[in-house]
Amino acid sequence: MTRAAPSAAPTVAPAATPAPPPVPAAPATPAPPHPDGAGDGGAAAEPARSVRPVLTVAGGLALVAALLTGAALSPGSEARTTGQAPGTGQSAGQGRTLTVPAEDSVAVGFSRDMAVHHQQAVEMSFRVLRNGADERVRTLAYDIAQTQAAQRGMMLGWLDLWGRTPTSSRPAMAWMHMPPPGPAERRQGVLMPGMATRDEMTALDRTSGTAADRLFLKLMTEHHRGGVHMAEGVREGSAPEPVVRLARGMAEGQRSEIRLMRSLAARLG
Repeated sequence: MTRAAPSAAPTVAPAATPAPPPVPAAPATPAPPHPDGAGDGGAAAEPARSVRPVLTVAGGLALVAALLTGAALSPGSEARTTGQAPGTGQSAGQGRTLTVPAEDSVAVGFSRDMAVHHQQAVEMSFRVLRNGADERVRTLAYDIAQTQAAQRGMMLGWLDLWGRTPTSSRPAMAWMHMPPPGPAERRQGVLMPGMATRDEMTALDRTSGTAADRLFLKLMTEHHRGGVHMAEGVREGSAPEPVVRLARGMAEGQRSEIRLMRSLAARLG
C-alpha cells in the first residue's frame, strides 16, 4: 500500500519589524581654501549667522585637512620636493613640490599673531556669555566665538602643514614691520593692536549684567579695530592667495561687527 505524503506544515511568516527612523545626515563641512590657490577660486565666506555648530578648536583644525599640494611659489616661500608634508608625518605624494612660506614671511607671521589675537576674542566672548544680560550682545558674542575659533583652527592648521611652530622667538607684529611691544605691554599681555590688558580681562570676568555687556562691547570694538589693522597688512601678492582671502574676509566681517557693536552700545546707553 502506498502511503500519501504528509502535507507540509503551513509556513508562518515572522512579523515584520518596523524599520528604524532614518538618521538625518550631518551637514557637509565646506572644504577649506587651498594655500596655493588651487581651490574653487571663490572669496572666503563668513560662517552663516543662522548656523550654530558645536564650538571646538578641533573642529576648526578639521577644516585644513587638504592644504599645500600645489606647485606655484608665492612671495617669501620655499619649494620643497618631498614625499612627506613638512611637520605632518603624512605622505604628500612622491616627488611633489610643496609651497612652504618662509619663517619670516607675511603668511607665517600673520597666521601666528592672528591666532593669538583670535584666542583672546574667543575668551572675551565666553566671559560675556556667562555674565552678560542682553540677548543681542550674547548672540553677537556667540557668533564672534564660533567664527574666530574656526579661523584660528585654520591658521594653526596652515602652520602645522607648513612645518612652522605656532609660536616663535620673533617679536609679535615683526611681519608688519611694527615696533615690538614694550616691557609694560608684555606684562599686561598686550602683544598686538587692540588686545585687552590682563586687568581688563579680569574686570570683564568679574562684571555681570548690563555692565558686562557694555564693557564687552567697548573692549571688543577696540579688539576688532586692531584685528582689521592686522588683516589689512596681508595685501595681494604678499602671501598665498587663500591667506589673502581669509584676511580680506576677516577685515570685512569685523568692520561690519564694529558698526553693529556701536549700535548696540548706543541702545544700552
